[in-house]
Amino acid sequence: MRTDIITCIASTVGGDDFTDSFGQLWMQDNTNYSRSWAASFNELNPYLASQRTTNDPIRGSRDWKLFQHFRFGRHQLEYNFPVADGMYRIEFYFTEPWHGTGGSASTDCEGLRIFDVAVNDSVVLDDLDIWAESGHDGACKKVVYAIIKGGLLKIHFPEVKAGQALISGIAIASANSDLKPTLFPASDWNWEKASKEVMEKTPKELLPEDKNARVSVAYEAEAAVLKGKFQKKEHRKQMGVFFGKGKGNSIEWNVSTGLAQVYALRFKYMNTTEKPMPVLMKFIDSKGVVLKEDVLTFPETPDKWKMMSTTTGTFINAGHYKVLLSAENMDGLAFDALDIQ
Repeated sequence: MRTDIITCIASTVGGDDFTDSFGQLWMQDNTNYSRSWAASFNELNPYLASQRTTNDPIRGSRDWKLFQHFRFGRHQLEYNFPVADGMYRIEFYFTEPWHGTGGSASTDCEGLRIFDVAVNDSVVLDDLDIWAESGHDGACKKVVYAIIKGGLLKIHFPEVKAGQALISGIAIASANSDLKPTLFPASDWNWEKASKEVMEKTPKELLPEDKNARVSVAYEAEAAVLKGKFQKKEHRKQMGVFFGKGKGNSIEWNVSTGLAQVYALRFKYMNTTEKPMPVLMKFIDSKGVVLKEDVLTFPETPDKWKMMSTTTGTFINAGHYKVLLSAENMDGLAFDALDIQ
């Protein structure tokens, strides 16, 4: 923590009050100072727009929760903090929660999210690319200084060149002890409580039919074509295929698809080697043409089944395909199923 900072406002974006590992309290994100596009619609709750959470661990920070709650949007997403006139240090906290999910070491998402950050209509971060700065699920911190006049510090995103702007936290500080932070009135809003209430009040049977919903189909590992050294056994009430020490290991699922679209491929796996394991994946059509070839790196798991996700990479037609995973040695790697959606 900086010892020269006298006064400070810290706001967690898209979440409730949070005290970090340094004992700093981050204020809840609420409409006392935040605004998104939902505020323009009378029938829409202004909180329930442009806010998301991720449960992924965050590299580069002990305070995962600060980054796991975030807001996204374009030119209508903004924050307005009433502050006394003077010089302020402003810290912005970002992470990339979406681009790169389920990717491998060769995945490159640079350029998929590019946006500007402005303070009182002056751009302070130009063409920010979170992926280029910290990759997927990595902590990214940017510090700027600004002189505030007129009693208001406005943070907004005037230009988004790709994707949408995204931010997880804002800290505003001054070394001038005469500049006191604004104390906002208490809010009866609670993000965690609202999330539970929304689920309770909108059960599936009360929602209109989603004609675009994509059905998920599971293909069990024990029914796949298997090569190499392996065992079929039950673990945590799930039957799976466990590969042993040997060469030429592979697992091949025969799958079918319906509508022409990009499909998600989700592997339910377990890796007990205590280190990431690279595996070659091929998506092959009925004529033997490889439509996608990639190296998937399966992170280690603490003796639990987890999911690794990727996609077919391109639109595919209705038909029959093969999903092949292979490696010279997959000792310690196990599969329960492949889900396609």
